[in-house]
Amino acid sequence: MSEHRIERVAIRHPDGRLWTVPAPGRHHHAIREAARYGWPLDEIAESEQGFTDNQGRFLNRCQALHVAKASGQLRRKTTPGAYTGPELYLEDLW
Repeated sequence: MSEHRIERVAIRHPDGRLWTVPAPGRHHHAIREAARYGWPLDEIAESEQGFTDNQGRFLNRCQALHVAKASGQLRRKTTPGAYTGPELYLEDLW
C-alpha cells in the first residue's frame, strides 16, 4: 500500500485558488463554505472539483483515482463494474 493518500475534497478556481474540506466532507460542502467566505457563485461555477492529497497537492478526479487505487483507499461498491471509470468520486472513498 502506498503512503500517498487522498485526504480532502477540493474545488480549484482557474486562477489557482483552492478550497478544501476534510473527509468525510463532500464537494457541495466545499462549495457552500467557499460561497460563505466570499467566493462569488459565478467563480465557483468555473471551479474544478477534485481532491487534495496528504502532501497538500490538488489532484483532478483522474489523478486522484490513481492515488486512491495505489493506496487501497477505494471502498467496495455494490454496482457491477465498480472503478472502471476514469475518475474518482466521493462515493468511492467515504
